[in-house]
Amino acid sequence: MSYVSIWKPVNERIVQASRETESEIIGLLLGRLENDAIIIDDSITGEFSAELHRVTLPSATIAKIAHDFVNGRIKGNIVGWYHSHTEGGLFFSDTDSETQRKLQQFSSLITAMVIDSTTGDVGYFRIDPRTEKPIRIPSGKIRVFTEATEALREIPAKPPVRPTPTIEVRAAPTRPRQPTNLLIVATIVIALIVSLAILGTAFYRGIPTGPALTIIHTSISNATIGTPVEVRANVTGPVRNATLAYAVAGTASFTQAKMNSPGPGQYSYVIPGEQVTGNIAYFITATDTSGSQVRTVTYNIVISDFAFQAYNLALTVYRTRTAAAELRLLAINGFSQQVTLSTTGAPQGLTVSFTPNPTPLGTAVEMNVTADTLTPNGTYPIVVTATYTPTNSRPITRGATALVTVADFGLQVSPTSRQISKGAPAAYELVLNIQRGFVDPVRVDLTGLPQGATYEILMSSNTVVGGGPGTVTMTLQISTTPTVKPGTYNMTVSASGGGIVHSQNIQLIVR
Repeated sequence: MSYVSIWKPVNERIVQASRETESEIIGLLLGRLENDAIIIDDSITGEFSAELHRVTLPSATIAKIAHDFVNGRIKGNIVGWYHSHTEGGLFFSDTDSETQRKLQQFSSLITAMVIDSTTGDVGYFRIDPRTEKPIRIPSGKIRVFTEATEALREIPAKPPVRPTPTIEVRAAPTRPRQPTNLLIVATIVIALIVSLAILGTAFYRGIPTGPALTIIHTSISNATIGTPVEVRANVTGPVRNATLAYAVAGTASFTQAKMNSPGPGQYSYVIPGEQVTGNIAYFITATDTSGSQVRTVTYNIVISDFAFQAYNLALTVYRTRTAAAELRLLAINGFSQQVTLSTTGAPQGLTVSFTPNPTPLGTAVEMNVTADTLTPNGTYPIVVTATYTPTNSRPITRGATALVTVADFGLQVSPTSRQISKGAPAAYELVLNIQRGFVDPVRVDLTGLPQGATYEILMSSNTVVGGGPGTVTMTLQISTTPTVKPGTYNMTVSASGGGIVHSQNIQLIVR
């Protein structure tokens, strides 16, 4: 018996589709036949009528698929068909067996894939040509491959027990000639159409009753984050109601919503803006007066969104000065609206502004931070918030954190007063406290000396390079001569760096 190889993304897509609806699903398997193996590398479906225990692929859908093959819009060969079971697990019903039996008249390798939509389990079935009964292909002959090179790899099997050798002369069997791709396509399409005619358009699961429903819908391809999305459809036939099933990316299941009917055959439903938080998958189901259903394929809405571009924002601002940094906002899926920027978490005296604000996405935004004399030193996490406010909906916000360090340095002089005799020296201790983030050089100067006196800073230089945090201690040495007049002299020690100046008054008394 041949084995079946199916590409993993195709397998996952079919299983996921079966679990996204309470009804059965149906479609065709595409691929190729190589040696005695069926390689499945794609699948196709269309609009079909479905309910809990029955699924019908209308002849119009089959005709469209055949037309797409002829015109080259669908590539490959039809090598099988699939459908799901909502109850009962993996089995082959009488209707399944009848359909498979007729299809195998055209190709013995046509395979039926059955999906248990409750568990996600998958099985493959054929009709045994000798017994005319369904058989399930053993799991050891099923392969789910991720790389093309794995598709034809031999599946390990237990080594056979070798019997006692015998010699038998037989005529060599004639190997069947493999049909060309075009012949395979034509044969399988004809097989499907013939089978549909025989089954009265009840494809695989059952025979629908009453006039067919038709859903006419123009799919929605794009929407904007936080903005309500209105889904509209026209339904022809004896319709009882229509429902919309939709799932937002990140949610575990579909939301089922009854569509409103503003007029005969017209149906609509508005997905609330607060639920439009990511890409949306949806389909429409219509139910007729007898309880039969028809549903569309699953459509996908790409949602445009925005975010802060990934970066680590950190800046340092000196007290009484302004620092600037560049922000960038990223437009996702063509987002083109303006957003407004704001901040929270700033300490007293720290002001943050943005230019431009509001800002269109894709442009650089300058973030300006100013610290006044009341702003305490330290590092603060400032939350930057970008807000988009859709019409008639809640605001959408995206945030990033900026670490803002308010840096400075301090000056202390001791003692604040010295008394000396004429010609004697006087010494003061100076302490510079460099705060975290302050990196500019600091220069110390003295003004107000009496005539005839000089000073020096007892270090290699009277300039201290920043780069704190840290403490720098130095000595202010004042020298006098006998010509200095006695008296009390008020002097000022100043430390300046990075545009910041700190000073302290000291006193020298000469006797």
